[in-house]
Amino acid sequence: MNSVSVEEYLNTSYRPDCDYLEGELLERNVGEWDHSRLQGLAGPPPAGPIVIQPPFLCVEILSPSDRFSEMRERVGDYLSFGVRYGWAIDPRTRQAFVYTATGVREVKDGVLPTDDPAILVILSELE
Repeated sequence: MNSVSVEEYLNTSYRPDCDYLEGELLERNVGEWDHSRLQGLAGPPPAGPIVIQPPFLCVEILSPSDRFSEMRERVGDYLSFGVRYGWAIDPRTRQAFVYTATGVREVKDGVLPTDDPAILVILSELE
């Protein structure tokens, strides 16, 4: 695939929708019902078409075709951008991981936390 400039990506509509990574267009996984329902529980979308300030928390909800290796790379990009917390959730296996600048840990107690501000999400309540 040919390289695409940021300007071209931002001024073009793609069907199906695409992600942009280092000049390349990547097919975006549209997800499934469980995936989109959990995304909707995460709050309103950011204002504007481009996120220029890092959010406090990014949540990745895996779809059946997603791979943990790709998700880990994406969460690493979030942390490099300045995001303080990344959560990765696989709704099928109920596995979840918390990512911070100091490392990653698998959630064993069923609770996804953050500090300052404190946010606690209990996985079993995401039914």
